[in-house]
Amino acid sequence: MRMRFYFFIILSTIFFMIDQFVKYWVRDTLYKNVFGTEIFRIGDFNIKFQYALNKGISFSMFGNDNQLPILFISSILVIILIFWLKRNKDIISSVGISILIGGAIGNIYDRINIGGVIDFIKVSYAEYSFPTFNSADTFIFIGVILILFEDIFAKKNKKV
Repeated sequence: MRMRFYFFIILSTIFFMIDQFVKYWVRDTLYKNVFGTEIFRIGDFNIKFQYALNKGISFSMFGNDNQLPILFISSILVIILIFWLKRNKDIISSVGISILIGGAIGNIYDRINIGGVIDFIKVSYAEYSFPTFNSADTFIFIGVILILFEDIFAKKNKKV
């Protein structure tokens, strides 16, 4: 049981490191490129890498220079997730929790070191633009999807 927990903590660490490596690359290459770099386009659908410093929470809501409330709440949530991971027995949701922890710690690390998170993935369709997000946000989203998948589908099959 203990080895399993350590495995998932190492998995979280790997996702944190991937996030930080990607953000380092973004800071190093995109910081001065105001217009961004187009990555993928089909018709009006476009994915672009464009540097943005986000001092708020999701989609830059509540953005200001005071990072303490966001840091406090995020840190408490990570601690809760670690305890959940330690007690969890389902493999898919454990992977999801691990990925989620790695992404959350990546954003916490950014807030402590640079006063906000580095967002860089910009998705748009015609004149509609989705708020810019980052690799940690993607990891958090994937983690939540895996947890929900385990909760909805895997447990449903166990009852049958």
